[in-house]
Amino acid sequence: MLLDADGRASHRRPSTAVSRDTTTAVSRSRAHWPAEGAWDPFGNQQTDHVSGPWITVGSALHGTTEARAVRVDPTSDGTSDGPHVLRVGGWALAVPAATAGAVTGGTARVPGTDGLVSRIDGLTGLPNASLARGTDSNVLGERSATPYVESDGPVSRATAYVAAIHLGGAEPAVPPRIESRVEGDALPVEVIWPDDTTDIVHLPAPDLPEAGLTPT
Repeated sequence: MLLDADGRASHRRPSTAVSRDTTTAVSRSRAHWPAEGAWDPFGNQQTDHVSGPWITVGSALHGTTEARAVRVDPTSDGTSDGPHVLRVGGWALAVPAATAGAVTGGTARVPGTDGLVSRIDGLTGLPNASLARGTDSNVLGERSATPYVESDGPVSRATAYVAAIHLGGAEPAVPPRIESRVEGDALPVEVIWPDDTTDIVHLPAPDLPEAGLTPT
């Protein structure tokens, strides 16, 4: 998601599939914000929205870990170009205490009540880790926590940002290594897992103008 100048998190419109194979998938959606800051998404109320940039997200899966790569691109009409901070979230878990979870450098970790661990590591361009805590805010339990990482300041356009997201029991000893490059207007992101297997997530630029891609 993107955070606007007021710290409001963007909503996600329905995603458009870009590509998929055995271990990777890529989709695209356009960030948008309710025009009314107090809008209740669960109150069945209609509201106008302010549209923002295109967000292309690619994932590679390996065991209990997902490598998630993100690029942000402006629209052809330049609407809501920012500045925006990019936030990538891990999995929410029910926690036994309101203070559960820890942040170390670019890693946020949440041990759940059932033995699961939710963890996120900022690998490329996402050095700021934190936890979002909730009370009676979802169906997971009375208390919950979600690890997340953010960019250090406004996101750069057409740039690969990568995080490793884990949900499971035994945690990986080390996160994957990332090597990204530029090929024309595409961003291939190579994910090198600890066992030396490799996945490549291709993040293409969105087609502009938006005809045929603009969500409704």
